[in-house]
Amino acid sequence: MLGDIDIDSPEQGKFAHPLSVEQEHWPADEAAGMLGQESATSTFRVAQEDQGASASPADGNEGARDIGIDSPEPGKFAHPLSVEQGHWPADEVAGMLGQESATSTVRVAQEDQRASVSPADGNEAAAESPAHLLGKDSIDLLNSSGFSFVAIPAGTFMMGSAESELGRNEDERQHEVTLTRSFRMQTTLVTQKQWKLVMGTEPSLFGIEGDDCPVEGVSWNEVQEFVRRLNSLGDASYRLPSEAEWEYACRAGTASAFASGEITVFSCGHDASLDAAGWYCGNSGWKVHPVAQKAPNAWGLYDMHGNVCEWCQDWYGNYPATPQIDPLGSAFGPGRVVRGGSWFSNSQNCRSACRSWWAPNSRIDFIGFRLVKDEN
Repeated sequence: MLGDIDIDSPEQGKFAHPLSVEQEHWPADEAAGMLGQESATSTFRVAQEDQGASASPADGNEGARDIGIDSPEPGKFAHPLSVEQGHWPADEVAGMLGQESATSTVRVAQEDQRASVSPADGNEAAAESPAHLLGKDSIDLLNSSGFSFVAIPAGTFMMGSAESELGRNEDERQHEVTLTRSFRMQTTLVTQKQWKLVMGTEPSLFGIEGDDCPVEGVSWNEVQEFVRRLNSLGDASYRLPSEAEWEYACRAGTASAFASGEITVFSCGHDASLDAAGWYCGNSGWKVHPVAQKAPNAWGLYDMHGNVCEWCQDWYGNYPATPQIDPLGSAFGPGRVVRGGSWFSNSQNCRSACRSWWAPNSRIDFIGFRLVKDEN
């Protein structure tokens, strides 16, 4: 059943501006709590369908409804996004009420899902791999698409941010990390072309921007299937980076907010250091861009501070206070770690130390990934 409900505009919150979301449930009390004053509205579509075991009986099979809402002002995640995620916390919804702002679109489409933070989440079904990738020319096809890697040396660095760093968040406790093994990291984000070569699907909401743009709209679970198919080719072992590997590679020996320099401007203002290295809300035009158009860091990695955020292998958790050696993150957590900034992010969320997480079944138009390659 469909219906229209007008609700007032969100205040500044964790998520901001037009977003589209696929999520597991939208509790009735949260939706009801969002009703309010007259304001310009936009469409918030919740399409609830048959759900898996992770949804409670009260949340499932409620049909679908349209809710008009205003857009939030920029917060931790700023501007248009599309999300498929396991939950939408009540405190975040409640915090989104209040001030007038420009309208935006939020789409919530619930589909059949598994538990959003269960270790079993890696078993999502995926389409059959294209037949041409099963042959001996598979690696050549990928290499010709710019599928390249650069050596990252072993070393020690300070992970997290200093308390004096502008824009820092409370979950960025600074601590010493040592990585005892070198590794090879992909120089660019995985592109739409590379995804299609391996998976035979076109998930990107920005597909019209071209094959050289980063793939987005892919869940952590689907990335695991991408990795499995690559590994079946036998030339090397591919995987997502750990959170520690990602930040170490992003910093490339620097201790500043960005590998390209210190942060000077908040939100979407022009930050010279960030503008040189990444696409964010201050220069992106609210869309993804072809990879490797901005300057790389000192280790030859592109787009570490923008374009799309990146999945990491770890569960999200609090940082320890003591030095760590080859950390692999928490044994369990609310979601998988997401790093880097994106085309809609404000400047502070593009910093090397900035952290976030999303449920592993989330498909979001500002999250993609890059791989680590371990030679066989």
